[in-house]
Amino acid sequence: MSKKTDDSLVIDIKEKAITLCLLTVFYPSLAISTEANLAQTNENLQKIFKSMKEKYAAHDAQQTQLAARTQAAAINLPTTAPSQTFDATATNTAVADTSEEPYPSPAANDEDVSRFAAGEELIFSASVNQLPLASLLAVKSEKGLQIGIGDFFQVVEFAIYTDLEKVSADGWFQKEDNVFSLKQLSDGRLEIKANGDTFFVAADNYSVQDDIFIELDDLKNWFAFDYQVDEASLALALSSTKKFPVEQRLARLNKPNLIKTANSHSVLPLQESGYTAFSPPMLDIQASARETNQVKRPPLSAPPGEKPTHSRDTSGNYSILSSHDLAFLNSELFLAGNQDDSLSSARLTLSRQSDEAELLGPLHATEYAFGDVVPVNAGIGSTQAMSRGFSLSNTPINQLADNRRVNITGELQVGWDVELYRNGVLIDQRLGISDGRYEFNDTQLEYGNNDFELIFYGPQGQIESKTESYVVDSNTVSSGQGRYRFSVVEAGESLFNVDRLNNDPTQQGIVTSTALDYGVTDWLALNAGYSNFEPKLGETQQFVSLGASASLGKVGLFSARALQNDQDLLSTAYDFRTRLFNTSYSFNYQRSENFYVTGDNPMSENIVNTDIYSASMSGQLFTGTSLPISYQNSWNVSEQKEQNQKNEYFQNSLAIGGRLGYFSNSIVWNKDAVADPLLDPFVPQPLEDSVTGGFQYRKNFGRLHTRLFS
Repeated sequence: MSKKTDDSLVIDIKEKAITLCLLTVFYPSLAISTEANLAQTNENLQKIFKSMKEKYAAHDAQQTQLAARTQAAAINLPTTAPSQTFDATATNTAVADTSEEPYPSPAANDEDVSRFAAGEELIFSASVNQLPLASLLAVKSEKGLQIGIGDFFQVVEFAIYTDLEKVSADGWFQKEDNVFSLKQLSDGRLEIKANGDTFFVAADNYSVQDDIFIELDDLKNWFAFDYQVDEASLALALSSTKKFPVEQRLARLNKPNLIKTANSHSVLPLQESGYTAFSPPMLDIQASARETNQVKRPPLSAPPGEKPTHSRDTSGNYSILSSHDLAFLNSELFLAGNQDDSLSSARLTLSRQSDEAELLGPLHATEYAFGDVVPVNAGIGSTQAMSRGFSLSNTPINQLADNRRVNITGELQVGWDVELYRNGVLIDQRLGISDGRYEFNDTQLEYGNNDFELIFYGPQGQIESKTESYVVDSNTVSSGQGRYRFSVVEAGESLFNVDRLNNDPTQQGIVTSTALDYGVTDWLALNAGYSNFEPKLGETQQFVSLGASASLGKVGLFSARALQNDQDLLSTAYDFRTRLFNTSYSFNYQRSENFYVTGDNPMSENIVNTDIYSASMSGQLFTGTSLPISYQNSWNVSEQKEQNQKNEYFQNSLAIGGRLGYFSNSIVWNKDAVADPLLDPFVPQPLEDSVTGGFQYRKNFGRLHTRLFS
């Protein structure tokens, strides 16, 4: 039998079955006379039909009574309304006698009638103090509205994390002292502890699906906020005298409004996505060619009739960025070349990360890398450039290893520009990158929030952005915790040695560095560092550093560090950072000892001290307005008393963002003062006082992006 015949038979049987059912319901006598064995089926269907008629009749009677109460309520409205109001057929109802109702009316007890039935899932657009946020999934309940707390915490950005398997949640909100915990008891109830208060939720007042759904009234009591529900437009408005974390973050970013986006809640189970032996590479290839025609006109003294000469010049270059899995490692490759050298630059880094701290067995590493790597900074000085070698760390992924400074680095195509902003203020930039990598090493961290934004500009008008955020309000290790970082590199050399980084043999050699941190208490941490450099030419150089960091609660952070090398030269650094209202303050002092050779006796070595004093303040003004202003003021003095040298500068940076575009401005007053050069001919001549500055403006005009700077 063909497939078409099978389909025809199925359709024919279905039509006969439907015909028999209709005959059974509306013409029982005809059906019984035709098929006696359908009598029992007919009786059952008649009962079902009768039950349906009774339910519809009861529903009609209920609607009639509801309309009567609505008309009476229009004459005598109740004087109070619940905090949670739902749009309904009757927005306010008066109390009526319901003794003759077949079952309780949903309008009883002065409650509004919802257009949605209990158990129905709804998607509300949420807002906090009139600030639009993402959407929230809710479930209509008998009492009002149940909200998924996992989505709620994510939207308002509470540091609280839920566990569906254990039906629990832990974390804090508003500030770290406000501890929050939720757990399920043996009798099915939920026990909630929020900021020292204890609450309980009955087993029938919550549900666990793809989230833990809690009554909105319960959330209101736990976190002390008010709300208003507009069921007609599916809008949920939250309000509170204390700002939610999402409000504070957006205020810091000078973005009063967040673009509405749908909530991307995962509904499918997590799939394993670990390292593989080989994965298809993600390639970013850039190539360009250029041809120039130069015309050289004859000089005026040339004989008459001499013609101009023409010369053509053709040039080209390429660069490749690649990233993929290779041998169960992450591979990052950079290649570049031009018309003169087919391979002028090459770099490769192989790395592996784990948030479980399970790498390399007993070392419990979270990350290791080899190839071209950045060495560990174990002292007070600056971080060295990338070289070939190996690095290892057990610092948790996405956590700071040093709360004083951070390295912000990444891969980038040749010819791109990148700007670095901190809390809205432009603090550094790289123009015309040529080595396929941007590095902002040793970027200072302020007390509190450090929201960095990187803006990339391509040679063909491309624009990209990236953000990184760090919060500095405590030590990087708590009581009993230990962290280590280790690296060994061959300074001045790259893995393929195509582009030699340094040709000076006194700067080439093996550098071994390590840094250790240990938490004595939750407020006191100790750190130590060691570095050894064996150059190809010259003597071995070593230094040891020791330091401490104290978290003083709301007062701020204080750190001190001392470094001594193998020549007994000592360097010390002290740092104090705090925050008052919306302004961060930083105060630093550093002294370093160095040898100084006098002009009258080149064989003599005297020790000269270099003292550096610096202070800075940064913050925001007029947040929440159409023209918020971010600012940063920095003051720095460098002094060498033995040589009577002193340099001082003050810098003011402003940033204003709004509908008219983004403005950034920086002014630097520099003052150099030295002793009279006639007293010491080896002291450099004094420099004149100077004022320098820069201005930048950028804005999008439709699809046209404008960037002006001076």
